[in-house]
Amino acid sequence: MARRCLNCEIRKGMTRFEDESFAIDHAGETARIDGLSGVALRSLW
Repeated sequence: MARRCLNCEIRKGMTRFEDESFAIDHAGETARIDGLSGVALRSLW
C-alpha cells in the first residue's frame, strides 16, 4: 500500500524508517528520543 503525507498528500518521496533517534535542543538542555519508527518524507532529513 502506498503511503501518503498527511499534510500535502504526496506519495512520492515517502520513506519508512525504523529505530531512529531524535534529539531536541532547547535553552541549553538536550533531550534524546531513541527507537522511533514510522514513515516520513525524505526531504525532512
